[in-house]
Amino acid sequence: MNDDLHYPNLEHCAIIQGAASTSRNKPPNVTISAECLEAMDAPLPELYDFNVEKRIQGKMDNRKDPEEVLAGIASKSTRDSTENFTVFQREAFKKMKSITNASDDVCVTILSRTGFKLNDSI
Repeated sequence: MNDDLHYPNLEHCAIIQGAASTSRNKPPNVTISAECLEAMDAPLPELYDFNVEKRIQGKMDNRKDPEEVLAGIASKSTRDSTENFTVFQREAFKKMKSITNASDDVCVTILSRTGFKLNDSI
């Protein structure tokens, strides 16, 4: 039996052979169950083309190595978020950062919203 051939509509059907015919032109007497006859008339499922899987695999193949991405981020120089601040604003920023241990961006955003009022920011 060839394992490459697979007929999903017929896999649960049984074909029972009948007695051989004496006439050459007459087909052999074969009994086929109603389930098999229905399965033979059922439409075959559409072939699945795996487009979604191929697109995802393509994206995975084109994705950069995470270590390479992290190295690129680490190598970029970070800008000083307080470079345009006045002396008073820079002092307020340093105090807020020492009290809250928040990131530079968070401290700058909050201080900017409150007009650099340290008590309101904290």
